[in-house]
Formats: sequence, structure tokens, C-alpha cells
Amino acid sequence: MSKTTASPLIIQSPDNLTETHPHIFSLAKQLSLQYVHQNMVAEESLQKIGQQLWEILDIEKRFQEARQRAGLQILPLIIVGNPALTWECLYHPEEGFLGKNSKYTLSRQYRPARFWKPGRSFLPKGPLKVLLSPFVRIKPPTFRWQL
Repeated sequence: MSKTTASPLIIQSPDNLTETHPHIFSLAKQLSLQYVHQNMVAEESLQKIGQQLWEILDIEKRFQEARQRAGLQILPLIIVGNPALTWECLYHPEEGFLGKNSKYTLSRQYRPARFWKPGRSFLPKGPLKVLLSPFVRIKPPTFRWQL
């Protein structure tokens, strides 16, 4: 039996986030500047933005239904949302950081509507950016963030 369920939960963020929740973009920018300046980022800062993203999505019922369907299997979470936001920080009130929780896999997709045409790939040109979060670290990694 596979540990991952065949049906992921696809989470679509609202298209009008810039108008309805401009503060979230301000938080995301502040967070990215902390990384750019190589400052220590407190877990509380990540949790704050992650909680706000969770509240904006308003998907608790869908999340619980998907979690129940998955049972003991790992539930893939696919976020389709604005690439300027730090979806990797998504924080559930009971489950914590979903990207760090072993019950889930977290990935995101970016589908720029202005470039979409039937039959055309969504993959952008350029390097693939991947965020890895090991559960056990022997030596802290050094990251260089480029925005």
C-alpha cells in the first residue's frame, strides 16, 4: 500500500488577494528582506504569516474531509497561488506547519493566467526552485536567497 493518497487536496488562493488582503504582501516582503539581509528569522514570524495565510484560504472543512479520506496515508497538498507569498509557511491551528508535518507533502503551482493557452506548459523557463526541510539536521545549511 502506498503511503501517499492518490487524490491530493488542491488549494486555490483567491485571485483578488492584493485588494482584499494587502497586509499579507507586506508581511511576505518583510520576511523576504529578513532572509536577504541574512537575519535570523524567528519561528513566531513564520507562524504569524502562516496563520494568516490559512485564515485567508478558509478551507478548514475541505481540509478535514481530505484528511479523513487520506486516513493513515500521506496527504499531498498542492497550493495554486500568488508566487509572491510564502505558502511554505502555511500554518494550521492544530497541525502546525503543514510543510514540516510528516502527514502531508506540500507543493505549489503557479499558473500565470495571462500566459495560459490550452496545450501550453505551465512550466516557467529558468532554474527550478525547491525548498527542502529535513526533519533532522546534523549541520545547519547555508542558504542564499535570491528574489
